[in-house]
Amino acid sequence: MPSAMMDAASSRNPSRPGPDLGDRHVTPWTPRPPHEPRSATTVEAGDADGGPARRPLPATGDAGLRAVAALAARLLSAHAAEVCLVGGTRTIVAGAAAAAGSTGGPTSPEEALCTLVARGGVPSSVEDAGADVRVAHLGPVTRGEVGAYLGVPLVGDDGQVVGALCVLERSPRRWSTTDHDLLQHLAPAVAAQLQIAALDAGVAHADRREVLAGAAHAAGIGSFTWDVGDDVLVWDGPLLEVFGYDETTFSGTIDAFSARLHPDDAEPVDAALRAAIGRLGEYAADFRVVRPDGTTRWLSARGRAHRDPAGRTHVLGAVTDVTALREQEARVAAVLEAMPVGYLGLDADWRIAYVNAETERVAGAPRRDLVGRDFWRTFPATVGTVFEDSYRRAVRERVDVVFDAYYPAPLDVWVEVRAVPRDDGLALYFVDVTDRRRALEDRDLAARRLRRTAHFALALGRVATIDDLVRTVAEDGLAELGCNGGSVAAPDPEDPSTLVSLLASSYGAQAQQEYGRLDLHADLPVAAAARTGRAVLVADRDACLAYSPEMGHVLEVTGSVAFASLPLRVEDRTIGVVTAGWDAPQTFDEHQLDLLETFAAQVAQALGRLQALDAERAAAAEVAGLSAALQRSLLTELPEPDHLELVARYVPAADAAQVGGDWYDAFTVRDGSTCLVVGDVTGHDRAAAVQMAQVRNLLRGTAHALVEPPAAVLGALDGAMRDLAVGALATAVLARVEQGADAAARGLRTLRWSNAGHPPPLLLTADGHAEFLRRPSDLLLGLGLDIERHDHTRELPPGSTVLLFTDGLVERRGEDLDHGLERLRRTAAPLGHLPLQELCDELLQRLAGDSEDDVALLALRAHPEDRPRPAEAGPGKGPADLVGDAPGPLPPG
Repeated sequence: MPSAMMDAASSRNPSRPGPDLGDRHVTPWTPRPPHEPRSATTVEAGDADGGPARRPLPATGDAGLRAVAALAARLLSAHAAEVCLVGGTRTIVAGAAAAAGSTGGPTSPEEALCTLVARGGVPSSVEDAGADVRVAHLGPVTRGEVGAYLGVPLVGDDGQVVGALCVLERSPRRWSTTDHDLLQHLAPAVAAQLQIAALDAGVAHADRREVLAGAAHAAGIGSFTWDVGDDVLVWDGPLLEVFGYDETTFSGTIDAFSARLHPDDAEPVDAALRAAIGRLGEYAADFRVVRPDGTTRWLSARGRAHRDPAGRTHVLGAVTDVTALREQEARVAAVLEAMPVGYLGLDADWRIAYVNAETERVAGAPRRDLVGRDFWRTFPATVGTVFEDSYRRAVRERVDVVFDAYYPAPLDVWVEVRAVPRDDGLALYFVDVTDRRRALEDRDLAARRLRRTAHFALALGRVATIDDLVRTVAEDGLAELGCNGGSVAAPDPEDPSTLVSLLASSYGAQAQQEYGRLDLHADLPVAAAARTGRAVLVADRDACLAYSPEMGHVLEVTGSVAFASLPLRVEDRTIGVVTAGWDAPQTFDEHQLDLLETFAAQVAQALGRLQALDAERAAAAEVAGLSAALQRSLLTELPEPDHLELVARYVPAADAAQVGGDWYDAFTVRDGSTCLVVGDVTGHDRAAAVQMAQVRNLLRGTAHALVEPPAAVLGALDGAMRDLAVGALATAVLARVEQGADAAARGLRTLRWSNAGHPPPLLLTADGHAEFLRRPSDLLLGLGLDIERHDHTRELPPGSTVLLFTDGLVERRGEDLDHGLERLRRTAAPLGHLPLQELCDELLQRLAGDSEDDVALLALRAHPEDRPRPAEAGPGKGPADLVGDAPGPLPPG
């Protein structure tokens, strides 16, 4: 008994969700036929569901598929795009961006998000994969490869779903209605390209092995089913007869089969069964059986192993008695009859000598009416065409000739022909490629639509104002649709019950004057589309007049006789209506309606973007004025202690709407020390600026009241922030410039500082040396913890410069902070000899130009005390000089 019967595995297929087709939101003026794709079935020969073979898969990496995938990724600004086929396995046949390297071998569909689409037969979106119970457990999600997913089904010419076109993001993303519409528009182009590739593959693989398999099927005499786990073998009557059994002598087990096998064939048959069960694939074996009467028959078995939903393994197939085919002539005849390729043999006198069954089918005539007749009279449409030229050339030059050609009615068929010369005439092999040609035409149509869609999408992507948008719609969009005019209308911001036309194309001044402002309840298609959020299609003059009396005047003013008004929707909101008009009746077929909906989706996306941008600009202008005033009020005038020079700079972020939390401050305290502060409150909004003002003022008051070293002051500030519920997190460096009697005698000063999670100060000495005062940094302020803070000290020789700064001066996106600090050190070292004002200006010019954050810079220079105070240090101001002063102007930056 073959040991393969022991290899039964169990698995269950999850239930498949039913389809939910949704609504295209089109009113019934030109109703659109429903389309309900079936769930995915077999897409490669014999899948795990045991379905019949459909057609070969196209080769991965098809250029046409890659181009559409790339366009999908670009139009939706997605991280990646894929074209997947789903059956017993999942195969990515084309990819774009990050998915381009993933095409190739099959993977389990149970681990693929595209199974949601292929098995349900409807579009599917996942906005946060990690939180979506349908997919959170899948490998691509748990590995962080997919954070968001949008897919639409690919429907074959037989109405079956064979796979999915999808786009992916690594992070969560909310998919808009426009995203859905664009992807669904691309799907027909992918399906057409898949069909062409599959048909090409089917023709290319019509080799001898497949022909033999076809012959076995055509001449099959029996079928079998074997439940491997329970060892239940079921044969039909013809199979029982060929093995020499009847219903009483057949035990219905694999032993009954093994008992009739020729001993020399037992091992290869066992190996074939074992291999088929192991991979759940094709089973093929030619073997001999020894019947009870001693006669031997040659049998050819073809089948497939599969696993049912209950996890039980079965092998089923057909068995053919091929004893007679051991004779060469009989075998060739069987091949010719069974093969899916038409065969027609001509003798040396151009008379038909042989036709096979496929030729009978294509010609629509039985062989008895064809054999023996003159070929040219039987098929007169071949005379004087590429058919005759190719056949005569093959005979004349003794070469194979391959070509495609159309044979007109009554056959009405496209065929791919191979003409092969023989010693006794000519052999013609042909394949009906009508479906392939129609698929090519569909692909060309889809390609033209894609080019128009891509051209218009690129044009819309460049518009910067609403005026640009309406001009692009008029010059590119409506022209591509073949319109003689059209309009884009949006609700009046001051009166939402009124539609304002933004464009009147070639309709002229009268149309703009009469319909430039329109009541939302007017009995016109544009108003109905705005009210209902549904497309309104009016196909011809009669339909216009039937729509409403007002439409008669519209026809006179515009010169159009057909209209399509489509809502412009963004995230389930109708923000306007685009109307296209034609001066000839329209059919509004499936292709045109798809194009119109894509056109409207693209216009909606652009209009929504521009409206949001206008709102942001207005808000930014308002916030910018408030920001400057608020920030200016928080930057106080610097003191001028004896022989100490202080310079500050503040450069706001490039986005003026963002109010920063950066600040600097300098003041003297009662013991004569000068305090320097640079800090940064987290956040970039007005709340952050308010919190920054609170922290700054608390720090000033605490330092003045305590007159303690910086660590004690920051510790007290931390407690005050907690007790007063400031609610801010901040980094800061607080430093004091001190000078005892001994240090004064030696002309030295001491810098004492404490660091709360801030970049370290930079010290420049008079001899050109630059070093960061790196010491262990304490935690940032505002955590609400009892933190022990530490002081650090460093002598300041005469001529020394200390720079305190916020991270905007050194941080850059995607760069380690240490790189930015080292850049500052290298830049500042050779500039230390410059006057302090020039030093600060030069650093900002070289380092702050590409900063995305605010920059605060506070510089201190300790001038020698054995000479007069330099003029550039100012006349010298103490606390009394600053009392009552208004905040100084923002230092130039």
